[in-house]
Amino acid sequence: MAIPTYVKLMTSQRDNGYRNRDNFRKSEEWKNFRQYKYDEQNGLDYVTYEPLRENWNCHHLCLDHSRYTDISDPRNFVALNKETHNRIHALFIQDWKNMELDDRVRKVLGMMEELNRDNIEPLLFSCHIEYGFDHTDKMVTTVMARELNLATDSYGMIYWNPNTRNQPDPDQPIDSLEWLKYQSAKNRWNRMQMMNGMQLRHLCLYSSMKNIIRPEVKAKWNVYKYKETKRHLEQELKNTTVLIRKMWEIINK
Repeated sequence: MAIPTYVKLMTSQRDNGYRNRDNFRKSEEWKNFRQYKYDEQNGLDYVTYEPLRENWNCHHLCLDHSRYTDISDPRNFVALNKETHNRIHALFIQDWKNMELDDRVRKVLGMMEELNRDNIEPLLFSCHIEYGFDHTDKMVTTVMARELNLATDSYGMIYWNPNTRNQPDPDQPIDSLEWLKYQSAKNRWNRMQMMNGMQLRHLCLYSSMKNIIRPEVKAKWNVYKYKETKRHLEQELKNTTVLIRKMWEIINK
C-alpha cells in the first residue's frame, strides 16, 4: 500500500525539526550563546541568584518551535538551574497569576506570556501535546485533511462544528469522542489516522478559540453567546487532549 502524502510530509518534517534542534544544541553557535548568557548573569540563576550548576538550562522564553534556533535577541532567554527550569515549566501551565510567587518567578512567567501571546505553543504546552506535524505548514494540514476525507473550508481547515454555515457534513457530532467514532467509522481510519484526525480537530478548535477572542470579533458577539461558545471550545480542547493522550498510549503499546 502506498504511503499517504501527508505521512511522507509529516515524517520528513518532524524528523528534520528534531534533528535540526538536536544539531543546533551541539553547535558552537549555541555553546557560545550559552556562555554569553552565563557571563551576562555572572554565573547566577536568573530567579534564585544561586550559582549555576553544571546541568543548568538556557531557557527559551518563547515556546514557538519555529523560533527554537533564533538567538538574535538574547532577551528571549534566561539561564536557570535545572530545578528552577522545571518549576517555571510546571507553573506556566497553571493559574500562576493567582498564586503567591517570588517577584523573579512572576517576572519570568510574565515574559513568557508576552512572548507567546500570538502562537499556539502555550496551549499545546498546557495540554502536554506536541503535534506530530508542523501546524504552521498549511500544505501539510491541508493535504492531511483531504487524505483523511475530512470536510474542509476554502482555507483547508476542517469543519469541526456541524453548525458552521455551509457545513458539507452536518451529521457529524459536536462531542469530541462521538466525532472520533463517527469519522473513524465513516472513513475507515486506522489508529494513526485517528490520531492525526484528532490532532487536526484540536488545531481547529484552537484556531476557533484564537479567532473569537480577537477584540474586533468578540465585539460582534452577544455576551452570553460569546461566553458559552468560549466555554464550549475550552471544554472540547480539554476533551480532545484526553483523547489524543489515550490514542498515543494505544499506538505506543
